[in-house]
Amino acid sequence: MANNGVLLYLLIAIALGQVYSDCPKGWIHHDESCYLFNPKDKYNWIESQLLCAGHQAYLVHVEDNAENIFVKGLISQGLGGVSGASVWMGASDDVVEGQFLWYGTDEPVTFTDWGPGEPNSIPLHLDEDCLTYWGDWNWKWADYDCHQQCNYVCEKPMDDGNVIVG
Repeated sequence: MANNGVLLYLLIAIALGQVYSDCPKGWIHHDESCYLFNPKDKYNWIESQLLCAGHQAYLVHVEDNAENIFVKGLISQGLGGVSGASVWMGASDDVVEGQFLWYGTDEPVTFTDWGPGEPNSIPLHLDEDCLTYWGDWNWKWADYDCHQQCNYVCEKPMDDGNVIVG
């Protein structure tokens, strides 16, 4: 009987014209997005953006605590407790110091998970304009020099590009 239910679901989905596929190979699905994390490669923030763009993606935009926990889990699984490790996210405050915006949309960052004393570019008079997860603080957020070499997480929405039309 259970097989009849699965068959009925597939027939309805095909009749409606859409069957959703998984994320591309190597990507991990969460909510309505696909994520790619490679713990081996490190690039600066701009290079990381370009590498994500090559996959029709962008550096991760963390919108809420559930997504933040998910991304931290990906990073922890790949890097564990690597001392000094950091992972790029897709926001910066390069236009107005202290006002972080998501790259590509210029939407303000509304959910945050700052580490102790972060962001700290203003009091330290440093050029830390890019958002990163910081391993030394259990993957809390920090602002960091965009020219540093870090790992990165790409994100892309599950959209019509991931739909098989029947």
